[in-house]
Order: sequence, then structure tokens, then C-alpha cells
Amino acid sequence: MRRKFDLSFERQKTVLILSGTGTNAWHHYGFLKNFSLEDFNQFQAILGISGGACVFFARVMEELGYFGDEGIKKYDSLWRKRLNRYGLIEKLLRARSGDYLFHTKDLHLAMRELFGQGMEITFADFPVKNFKCITHREDAGGDGLGDLYIADRTNSGPLPVGEVAASGGFPRRAGKMNLCEPEPVGGMSISDFDFAPREIKSRLKSYLRENFADSQIVYLSLFKSGQKGNVHWVRTGTDRFPLVGQMLDAALMAMGIPNPRHESVYRRSFP
Repeated sequence: MRRKFDLSFERQKTVLILSGTGTNAWHHYGFLKNFSLEDFNQFQAILGISGGACVFFARVMEELGYFGDEGIKKYDSLWRKRLNRYGLIEKLLRARSGDYLFHTKDLHLAMRELFGQGMEITFADFPVKNFKCITHREDAGGDGLGDLYIADRTNSGPLPVGEVAASGGFPRRAGKMNLCEPEPVGGMSISDFDFAPREIKSRLKSYLRENFADSQIVYLSLFKSGQKGNVHWVRTGTDRFPLVGQMLDAALMAMGIPNPRHESVYRRSFP
């Protein structure tokens, strides 16, 4: 059950965190539609994780005129066409042999078809200057764990925001299964932070404590609502059983079956 959340909070002292969403990234969209580009820039910082980064990028693309009603109507068919280069039977055979089932490059191509020239916008030119994309850099550290990589306009200025969000939106592995072959961005191998080792996730907690200890944290989640200390969890998902919804969305995508939930979730409002 979603609880009411007062949207009139003081943005200058607030860090907005968009959590991962599963394969249907639109769950946070209703919340984001309450804010303009000017509003977003008033936040102390905005952190996007996995699908949360992708849906924030999509919201900015809509504000810039690169995305809208026509885009969401073709979104599902485009996603199924681009991401399912292998049929269901071939996916099962590849899973058994340890080969990748998906390719991050295909996600880049899908987003390029959806957002056009918007995919060329770099962090240096991104209109929301306080946006940070939270990823797992797998080729760093030298210990097999990789490292936390926070892409923003300071350390990732020349990198296209859409490509970083796309690469950080799919995991290389799920458990022991090779899931999505990575596509290097700026010479780096980055993937989904939600699937990073526990040690990497703890580094994000340390980063938040060191940089935003006195800030209000508004954390968008599919599962949780409530408050503890300076953290407010806002449940944006409307599924009664969100984990079941995530599993359904993932299964439909993997099988290449049309999923009307993408458009219906996109069109929901919040609160």
C-alpha cells in the first residue's frame, strides 16, 4: 500500500535516490512527472541506480522534446525487437552453455531509436547538473570485486549520459548465470549496481554518510514506504505484490511477449 507523501519538501536540502526497478523501469515516472528541469536542479543531488537512472534519463528526454506519447506507444515493441536477438529456445541453450542471453549493445541501440540525438548528450551538457549515475565498475580495483563508480559531470563530463545509464541498467551476471554481455563506455566496463557484491554496495552507504549526513534523503522504491532518521522511503510502485510484477515483466521480456504494463505504468500519476 502506498502512503501519501508531501511533495512540498525543501529540495535544496534533499537528496533524491531512484532505486532499481526491474525490467519495467517506468514505476518512478509518475513521481518524476511532478517536477520540471528547474525543479530537478534545485535538489542537492539526484542519484539514479539501475532502472532508476534510465527512467530519470527518459524523464529529462521528455522535457527536452526527445520523448513523449509517440515514444511510449512504440516502446514495448522496440524493446522486444532489440533485446531479443535470441529466441526463447536459443536463450535456454545459451544459458546451459554459459553464454550471454542479452547484449548491452542492443540496449544502447534501443535507446538510440527511442531518444534519437538525446543519446549524444554528455554529462557536461546534461541539463540536470546534479545528476549522478550509480554503477558497478567491474574492471577496477584488481581484486575481482571491481569498485563503485559514480558518473557525474565532474568525473564523467565527456561520457554520454544515456549510454552510461544503459550500461549501468543491466547486470553482467545474475547469480552464476551470464546474463548480459557488457558494452564498454569510455573504456570502462560498468554494469548494474543492484547486482554488485555486498562490499561495493557498502561503499555507496559510506559515500552518502560522508557527503550528505545532514541532508534529507528521499528514496524512491517499489517495495518500501516510511521514515527512519533522515531517510524517507517513498513507494512508487502500485503493484500489490511488486516482486511478482517484476518477475512477470522479466518473463514477458525474455519470451518476447507484448507487455501492456509498460505503457500503463508510464501513464500512472503520483500520488
